[in-house]
Amino acid sequence: METSNTPNVVNVIIEFILKIWPILLGGGGLVGVFSAFSRWRSNNRQFDIKMDRIKVQNRQLSNTLISYVPRKTLDRAIEVFLNSSYIVCAILGPAGSGKTRFAQNITRRNTIFSKYHYIYINEKSGTFFSSDDFKNNYNINGSRKYVFIFDYVFENITAINNLLDKAIQSGRHKFIFVERDYGWTSHRLLDRPEYKIIMEEHNMNKKMLSEVFCNQVRLLNKKCTQNALKEKSNQYAEAIITKIDPVYSRPIFAQLIAEIFVKNPSFELSNIDNVSKIVEKYWHYKFDEKKISLIIHTYIPNVDSRFIENLEILLRIILLTASITKERILVIKRDNVLFQIENSKSVDNVKFNQIITESCEKSFIEKLNLLDEKTVRQLFGIILKDYLKQNTRNSIGIIEVIAELDLISEWVLSDSLKRNELWINIITSFFNNSYRDNYVAFIKRGT
Repeated sequence: METSNTPNVVNVIIEFILKIWPILLGGGGLVGVFSAFSRWRSNNRQFDIKMDRIKVQNRQLSNTLISYVPRKTLDRAIEVFLNSSYIVCAILGPAGSGKTRFAQNITRRNTIFSKYHYIYINEKSGTFFSSDDFKNNYNINGSRKYVFIFDYVFENITAINNLLDKAIQSGRHKFIFVERDYGWTSHRLLDRPEYKIIMEEHNMNKKMLSEVFCNQVRLLNKKCTQNALKEKSNQYAEAIITKIDPVYSRPIFAQLIAEIFVKNPSFELSNIDNVSKIVEKYWHYKFDEKKISLIIHTYIPNVDSRFIENLEILLRIILLTASITKERILVIKRDNVLFQIENSKSVDNVKFNQIITESCEKSFIEKLNLLDEKTVRQLFGIILKDYLKQNTRNSIGIIEVIAELDLISEWVLSDSLKRNELWINIITSFFNNSYRDNYVAFIKRGT
């Protein structure tokens, strides 16, 4: 049965009349009525203005990613939810199945004539809803209807509960919770049924995967034409469906293969028949030993393979730390090279640098410290390009590292454990002691 909005309108009118009634009786007249109305309107507009700012951030975030390849069945599923009596929708699926990209695309429904205002909330924007300022000062029962789309559910539990406390009574707003499918359901948050969208029921077909591949290649190399890519894209898409990921046919693998293809157009999938192998191959191409060796030999004479091995360990530590803490990792070159987890306590950053020192050989650290600022920037730019974004907004001598692909960081953790890397015990102990909640959430999200 559809939820009617009429009782809500009546309640708002009655609430407003009750607020101004004492003023009318006390002789405040029109001035008192206008004053009460202004306070009531301002309280609601304060929240709407904040949501408009988040919508601007949503547009900027969406523009930084690969172009969206639509799935008509997913779009129809969302339409059914929006026109139903359900107030909660859970989008569930494995890593790399396109949940986040789909959730962000929903926000494109924001138009002048939209029935709802769509707000995408990740772990960063979720801090607003987690704050006491929101809990104590904001009223969201104004004139707008919202669809709140929460990504990273575990990281946003406080924000979700705060928002539900304020919004659930009105019945005017809807909620979409995006999370990896490990058995989580929104029944734990709401005592009512939920509408579920299971990504495996909307798998990409060969044509869609080919389009994801072509979009990503053109993003990385704009000189590539559609005709040149057509045969390869169909070949790769077929391999994803039949060999690499036959259960889920996830678009993430079309994206990874595209990035490998840009580096090696003759890349073949003949020996790759599962997820681990393609992710490992992706890592191999990103960790470009030839380019790294060229830089190192130019500035560090007599360098050996141990330097490369230690550099990969350092990369893995940075990647995991950025993924688990959900913070930027600052690579700072002054007299020495230092590493800092943004927004963390100084004692944790001291421990973090100690972990790197303990995990890497002393000779490696010494040689790394000998490099000048320009070389450090060049070296980390090659290693961290694409799957860890480089950001130069800060002062010269600081590189900002941001984790991008959870699938890769999960693989790094499981692969390091499998190989019995000595440093993994040190870093996981650090996560357990200093970022336990983040670490638990990361493991829960894992495949």
